[in-house]
Amino acid sequence: MLGEQQKFSFLSWSVIALILVAVAGLGWWIIQEDGATPSTAVAPPPPPDTGKKRPLPPVDPVGTPVEIPEAPPVLATVPREDEEKIHAWLTGIDDTNEIAAAMLAGWNQLSESGKTAAAPHLLNLVPDERFEVLSDILLNPATNGDVKGILFAGILNRGDAIKWPLIVRVMEQKEHPHSQEARNMLGVVLGKDLGDDWPAWRELVRTELLKQSQQ
Repeated sequence: MLGEQQKFSFLSWSVIALILVAVAGLGWWIIQEDGATPSTAVAPPPPPDTGKKRPLPPVDPVGTPVEIPEAPPVLATVPREDEEKIHAWLTGIDDTNEIAAAMLAGWNQLSESGKTAAAPHLLNLVPDERFEVLSDILLNPATNGDVKGILFAGILNRGDAIKWPLIVRVMEQKEHPHSQEARNMLGVVLGKDLGDDWPAWRELVRTELLKQSQQ
């Protein structure tokens, strides 16, 4: 009887020992899984794009491509020599008529950018009774477009007796950059478009100016 009890006790302790070993092994395995180092593998970079791609224009929220505005033109730099000439004319002479005369006398000695810089000063200095000298520059085919733009804008601030006949002359020059603009303006003011009938345009201007003088 005592031998059987000892045998049962030995088996019980053997089972308990196996359970403890199994529990310890399971715990060790869990600890190893929790502390495992995450993979540090990095996805290979995409192959380099050797083809040239044209950038797409931006798209608004609706999905319509937005036109990219062109960069503004770069203003030409005025040579220092021209700057000194213009400064000397404006500061070295007191009489405005003499300043205008000196500037006109030296006009052809200026570079194109120098003429563009001097044009606004001429507009301020030349009176209506001497505006014909500026008309010659405005209508000269060799005059650069910037100067023509400045002088054409300037005549719009003159009286009708100066402005209208000169606008007709600009209209007649089909190659002038402001020819069509002049036609549109005068057609609206006088209420007619006489096409390329320049004598009719001049007669219409003369008649309208005569009506003004009689009012």
